Amino acid sequence: MADTETKTAYAFGPYLLLPEIRRLGGADGQAVALRGKGFELLWYLIRNSGRLVEKNELMEAIWPGTVVEENNLSQTVSALRHALGDDTKNPQYIATIKGRGYQFVGDARRVDTLADADPATGSRNPLAVPAVVIAVALVVSAAVVWLVRSSDQMVPETGITARFADARVELFTNYAGSHSEPALSPGGQMIAYTSDAGGAPQIWIRTLTGGEPARITSDPYSAGSPTWSADDRLLYTRSGPNGLSVFSVDMLGISEPRFVVQSAKEPHHATNADAFVYTTGLRIWLARNDGRDRREISGVPVSQGFADREPALSPDATRVAFIHADEGPIGNLWLIPSAGGDARQLTTPATGGGIASSPAWSADGRFIVYSVNAGANRSQLWRVDVDSGVAKPLTVGAGGAYQPALSSDGLRMAYTAAQPRWLLTRIDPVTQEAETLFESRTSIILPVTSPDRRRIVFFTQIATGMQLFTLDSDGGNLQQRTFDDPGENALPTWDSDGDSILYYRSRALYRLNLTDGSDAQVFADFHWSSRNWLDAFGNRVTFHKVDRTTGERHTVIRSFSESDEIELPFPIEATQWSPDGEELVGLNRSTGDLMVCRSDASACRSIKPDGAPLRGWRAMWSRDGTQIYYVRRTPDSDLWTLWRVERDGTDNNELAELPGFEADNSHMDFTEDGAVFYNHRDDRANEIWLATVDERL
Repeated sequence: MADTETKTAYAFGPYLLLPEIRRLGGADGQAVALRGKGFELLWYLIRNSGRLVEKNELMEAIWPGTVVEENNLSQTVSALRHALGDDTKNPQYIATIKGRGYQFVGDARRVDTLADADPATGSRNPLAVPAVVIAVALVVSAAVVWLVRSSDQMVPETGITARFADARVELFTNYAGSHSEPALSPGGQMIAYTSDAGGAPQIWIRTLTGGEPARITSDPYSAGSPTWSADDRLLYTRSGPNGLSVFSVDMLGISEPRFVVQSAKEPHHATNADAFVYTTGLRIWLARNDGRDRREISGVPVSQGFADREPALSPDATRVAFIHADEGPIGNLWLIPSAGGDARQLTTPATGGGIASSPAWSADGRFIVYSVNAGANRSQLWRVDVDSGVAKPLTVGAGGAYQPALSSDGLRMAYTAAQPRWLLTRIDPVTQEAETLFESRTSIILPVTSPDRRRIVFFTQIATGMQLFTLDSDGGNLQQRTFDDPGENALPTWDSDGDSILYYRSRALYRLNLTDGSDAQVFADFHWSSRNWLDAFGNRVTFHKVDRTTGERHTVIRSFSESDEIELPFPIEATQWSPDGEELVGLNRSTGDLMVCRSDASACRSIKPDGAPLRGWRAMWSRDGTQIYYVRRTPDSDLWTLWRVERDGTDNNELAELPGFEADNSHMDFTEDGAVFYNHRDDRANEIWLATVDERL
């Protein structure tokens, strides 16, 4: 670790502000989430503590060179007060001088603190928790001190989780193909993994001592997510016409695979017990190795987020680590007893600065190794102490490490290393010719075209968090539109004026004006996980709404000027207004049918070519509103295809194949010239690496 250096901080109340790294910490040692302008406002007021700062001065200082409305300032002040828990009537920190401006009235004390360096670069890590030093303790009361448990306070550690920096690291899959999802056998002498070396992804194994890899599944559909049982069998997922299911196969692939659980995915075995966990949707289940005695794990918090659960069962099968998205569409690592009960959060978005995924238990059950995707291909492996919650990075450098797997002796760790590309692929519906419209090393999530189809907006995870970007529909003129750090800007869609973007931020709906860069809150209490798939027409928006406690679903229409909501007769997802605003098209998740509903909520109908309900996904209207485009999966393969049907259900035709399309991650829309584009990921550079330490300490 690089040497620490002294930094200036300001302590007030239970808070510690570090201006050089743009961070505000609370008494619990966690970062306090501030919008970009909120931090600048707080820092400006503290620098001018003791005097009234006029509104005009603040607006010029916080939004230099930009014409903004006074309402922007008042909203920023309100959000800052909310973050600090300040009371407008009896302020502890920010007082309003009516008609004039604001004044910081707290007792801000300047202190010096030591801060850890970023192990990857030796530079300051803007998301690292600063260590408490004597200087702070002398000037701040015990209730204010920012306590952080450091590694030298922990119980002595052994194995790969403690000694990864000293491990021998070697490329395990040094042959053609894309290889991922490693799983170490209980004895630690073999690795099972997913590879497309033979065509469609299947389960392969290879011994650690070398030799040729062997394919042990030859399913008609793709196979993946291998996990070893204590008796040296492998569970894995197999795709099919009805979705993913779990199967079991012997380690040599000699006998026919056994069916285990229908409509299930993400299996993970306990290494020392006859038990595994799996998911159906976002629900987590526990079962015996053969699928008997299945039961849902109660107490898992409700989420409608993008993050898969990715459950990992502890070696003794008593606890389950899983991913849960609550504060924005960012996955955090949580823990729950396998018998059910209260779940607790282990990591936050500030831990590593990104999205947590793919947890794996250490052999002794003391640590969980997981991946943190901080964007720009910067995914790294971290470990967290299950009892203390102290987290630290294992890998550093170029990034791309995820999907860890640890051996039962604690001496080895396999993981996937990836340099993926994200693509916007353009397809001409007439000629079926495809070309790359735009390419990025960071994710391209939910791209949507403007009403005139000349621009595209999407969000992505970069070093500063979730941010919004736009580009022209020909793939040029990429522009970042939000800049706050840490950002949590997501789920964008275009306002019907085409000059502004509606998007989620901090449990509220905001409108971003692309002309002057100003933004304003549209709806408060607009939690992302229960109100998504937003689409606007005129002064109205429609969105899918989920009760976060019961999971009950609704689809509503609401105007910007009125708080009353009109509820559609059926809950439909991924809604889109027709060009005339008279109808909505979307998916009835409970039946899988594509539905068209009147925008006055008077009726809904299924689209029925040949008299049977149409099954599909990502439905959207043609520009003239006479046709509906949608995607569906080919019954005998994993390939998704683009279709078009007349508004009345007639003339239903397949138009083109969509290679790489994923049901959960891909979205499609139109370019200005009438072509269809969709986002997808190219993972052809995936490799598996193996890290080994010689012996236990």
